Amino acid sequence: MVQARDPGVWSLRFWGIPGDFYDSLDTEACLNELQATLLESQEWVLMPDTYEAPIDDAVRTDCDQMVVVEDGFYWKCSMKHTDVSIETSRIPFEVLL
Repeated sequence: MVQARDPGVWSLRFWGIPGDFYDSLDTEACLNELQATLLESQEWVLMPDTYEAPIDDAVRTDCDQMVVVEDGFYWKCSMKHTDVSIETSRIPFEVLL
């Protein structure tokens, strides 16, 4: 998209757009068999609109970013009060369509 107009652009970073990260999310309890298979093979899964995340188990983060690259997007952050960085797998734009 943007690279068509400016080949020097590698990514766009949007600060303050957090993702939810969990220390210990019981995927067996919240995913069906198909979703578990997709998560295993592509490292992400699209959850239904009715899904409610266990908010009380979310990790506190700093420096939250949503990074848009040529073929998709991902989230990146640091765990609060640590030097540990967290980054999701790249999610293709087709998921949004």
